[in-house]
Formats: sequence, C-alpha cells, structure tokens
Amino acid sequence: MPTCSSGWTGPPAVADGDPPPGFRHRVSDEQLRVFAARTPDERLRWLDETRATLIEMASPETRRRWRVVRGG
Repeated sequence: MPTCSSGWTGPPAVADGDPPPGFRHRVSDEQLRVFAARTPDERLRWLDETRATLIEMASPETRRRWRVVRGG
C-alpha cells in the first residue's frame, strides 16, 4: 500500500496490478512547510482554486454523487 509522509496508507492496488481509479497526489514535507508559511488569505485562495480545479476535473457522475452527498 502507498504511504504518504503523514502516515496515511492508501488503498491497495486492484488484482491486476493497476491502481484503483481516482485521483492521488503526494505532498512532501517541504510543500507543507511552504504552505504553512503563507498568510491565511493566501491559504484560502489556494484552497478555493484547488476546489474549483477538482470540480472541473471530476466526471459528471462524480459531480452528481457530490451533489447527492451535499443534499443538493
């Protein structure tokens, strides 16, 4: 199982050796330090830009599921 620096262990690969579908991103300790040094406004701006990017990249089915989970 893949592990990140925070200790989180990702899902195992599927039987044929391919990783399961979805999006993964590894964040290094250095990237976390750089983010922590930003102002609260910069962090919120980054978070909002990342949220918008993920919504844009998601499939219509995934967006539909998100709407159901949010109750919308």
